[in-house]
Amino acid sequence: MTLTKLSNPIQPSEIEWRVITKPKEGKITVAPYIDSRCVMRRLDEEFGPLGWSSSISITNDYLVAEIKVHHDGLSVTKQDGVKIASSGENDNIDPIKTAVSDALKRVAVQFGLSRDLYEYPIIQVQTSDKYLPYWAKQKLGELVKAIVKGEFKKDFILISQDAPVTSSVKPTTNGKPELDGLKFAKMLAAVNEGKWRDVEQAIPRYSIPPEFEKALRAQIDAVRSGQALEETEAN
Repeated sequence: MTLTKLSNPIQPSEIEWRVITKPKEGKITVAPYIDSRCVMRRLDEEFGPLGWSSSISITNDYLVAEIKVHHDGLSVTKQDGVKIASSGENDNIDPIKTAVSDALKRVAVQFGLSRDLYEYPIIQVQTSDKYLPYWAKQKLGELVKAIVKGEFKKDFILISQDAPVTSSVKPTTNGKPELDGLKFAKMLAAVNEGKWRDVEQAIPRYSIPPEFEKALRAQIDAVRSGQALEETEAN
């Protein structure tokens, strides 16, 4: 069962943004998420409105959502649950409705929907507001487009009103991404941890500045020679 419409990357129009830290040093941290309507829409696109169903059960303060799909003569059922928050934690939010939405989203992940959001970088926005400014939503949309295209692979980004959202993967004439300083440092650390074979296999996939490649290969030779010496002494 290939679920391409469910597992396709989440698009900018489907993403909502949640502020997960209070303003500190003029910055807030935000995280992407989808709502239950996105789950239903993707399920409709993949299986048709009559090709899936959902159910909810509640035991004490725990809610379990179940999604059952029908496709190519197969029926698959998955479920997941969440604890229902106390109504006193936020009087403006219906705890049952929130739990239903959260549980449905958790089940949808099992079918492949929104797994790509777990790979997003840490995202901070330069603002002293408690809420996400309008200008930041536009820039976050640009960031999502770059991520979906595979043009952004940093582990962290600080978004400000004046600075453009730039790609961290620079295309080159040979079609390979350029190896930047951060990636070089990670690869060098991997070599020192004994993972030189993985790094050696990864080198041809990048356009690497000559000094970076020379340093990597020199370190690989040193680590490989050291391992060979240890094996000889052990025998």
